[in-house]
Amino acid sequence: MTGTPQSPPPSAGKLEKLVIAYAMRDGLAVARVRRWISFMMLGGALERAATRPGGPRFVLKGGVALELRLRGRSRATEDLDVEAQSTEAELVTALDIALREPYQDFTFARRTAVRRLGPRAERVEISLAYRSQRWATVQLDLTRPDGVRTEAEPLQAVPLTPFGLNGPETLSCLSLRYHIAQKFHAMTKVMPDGTPNERHRDAVDLLLLRELAMPGALGDIHAACEETFRLRAAHAWPPSLNLPAEWESKVVALASPLGLPHVSFDDVRRSLEEFLHDIVHAIPATEAA
Repeated sequence: MTGTPQSPPPSAGKLEKLVIAYAMRDGLAVARVRRWISFMMLGGALERAATRPGGPRFVLKGGVALELRLRGRSRATEDLDVEAQSTEAELVTALDIALREPYQDFTFARRTAVRRLGPRAERVEISLAYRSQRWATVQLDLTRPDGVRTEAEPLQAVPLTPFGLNGPETLSCLSLRYHIAQKFHAMTKVMPDGTPNERHRDAVDLLLLRELAMPGALGDIHAACEETFRLRAAHAWPPSLNLPAEWESKVVALASPLGLPHVSFDDVRRSLEEFLHDIVHAIPATEAA
């Protein structure tokens, strides 16, 4: 997001008008621009928590990390996926600690309902207010790391100067190699209760991430995949790449607007098979040494 810096909006209503004008000028969905402001402010508050002694450490992943990497070439995402490393017994307690103080002119309130997504993950909703006026609600999925510590890298945050907001410069995001590993794991997982795997979006995300994976990094990606599959212990590495036929229309619809070459379902399947083959046959750095 670029544009002439504005003075801080005096109200949530004025901020909304700036969002609408910006979205109309750049041909974007208003909801997407509004969510990005929410994501950046939430991300900034979470990033700040790690600077305090003993504070929890949060790492963004999923769709938000993908959009920060690809800047407009990725699909829009509606929620925030975060890995949390904390000494707190409950993840939501660590989150509450991080969000108890305002960030810039935004305040945060966690809704009381917490949905368990398994032994290591929880889903909550965070209400954001701007200058004490309601702004947005964000669904946030909070997970513990697979291993002892999440490998992260700083990615440039979305600049919010066109809206008169002073957001974070960078945000800690899951490293590229583990991002790829987690996508492959989720996309190829067979549901234990026999329900369909609905992670068709990961097929398109992996095609985009493949463009960022340098050939010399494939060994490191291989090591990250092996570790991720071993720690999650849901299915073996390397996985079988059997994309369900019912994904076809959804995958093609997602891939077509993103400038990917040859977006037939067969092309998608073939590209993913090539990517997986290259990773599987790359030698991890530890073995090469």
